[in-house]
Amino acid sequence: MKAVKDHFPERLQYAVSLFFSFLLVSLLWLTSLALQAAPKYNPPLFRLDSLLYEFSRQGGGGHEISPELQQHRHVVELIGRGVLGIGEKIDSAGLFPAVGERYAHPALLRLAEDVQRVYTREQLTLVHKEIVSAMRRLHKIRPQMPLPEVLYTHVSGFHQRIVVAEGFLSVALDFYLGKNYSLYRTYFSPWQQGRSDIEHVAVDAVLGWLISEYPEPREQALSLRDKFLYWGKIYTLMHKAFPWRSEAELFGFTLSEWQWLKENKKHLLRNAKERGEFDSTAPVVIDKYFTDLPQGAALPKEAPRLIGPWLAYKYYKKL
Repeated sequence: MKAVKDHFPERLQYAVSLFFSFLLVSLLWLTSLALQAAPKYNPPLFRLDSLLYEFSRQGGGGHEISPELQQHRHVVELIGRGVLGIGEKIDSAGLFPAVGERYAHPALLRLAEDVQRVYTREQLTLVHKEIVSAMRRLHKIRPQMPLPEVLYTHVSGFHQRIVVAEGFLSVALDFYLGKNYSLYRTYFSPWQQGRSDIEHVAVDAVLGWLISEYPEPREQALSLRDKFLYWGKIYTLMHKAFPWRSEAELFGFTLSEWQWLKENKKHLLRNAKERGEFDSTAPVVIDKYFTDLPQGAALPKEAPRLIGPWLAYKYYKKL
């Protein structure tokens, strides 16, 4: 018994050492796999907008549905019901005719035509590459976060910029026809018009995916501090995903707006603290920073609209 007792600590030490060596090798192997997976990530991009445009030009449901369009039926159904408002009364068999009729409407048809004209294959290739590059960087930071397996583009009729569901992401290109697009002056606020150029597509797509994977808590009313912490975390990830983008580009501000924000950041945060706004859940306080209010309605008239995410990012960085 004495011999066993004398050698037991040595055996235990050896076993523990062996266990931690195995654990270290396993962790290094898993990390290596995660880092190797990111560069291989290259989801296809399908132009659902083009497929549905051609389908609607042929008369929609009155013509044969192409095999390629049939292949993406689940996405067509999601956009048809969730974005275009096609109700459950129309069953699966009537889905494509209903979608074809919607896209054959003169207003939607005009949007679809303009999207075809503005977005060439070369331009969308650049957008696709930027989305993929940003997603790869996110994968390295958050290897446990799922990434979209397929990317799509569609036309929404100004209903929803980004559509996200399990495994895929779709961008409504009718929101990105350029800030001088004639219909935007009627339907978009100045802030929305400022975010309607092609350079905002990749940023909005990745942001849409991020907030779907890390949604804002809904269990209770959030204080301004809660909102700042949430959006600060989100945009910290966005900044790491798009290191080649300036802050002005990432948040959609003009250079003059961004300069104003830099000069007034401390003043804005100090005012929020002195007014007790950080602990407030009142909509009038939250909306001041996170809603597209008319210029001068809540903040100085020189302030850009929707400064909440940028201010949250600055607040979070100082914690």
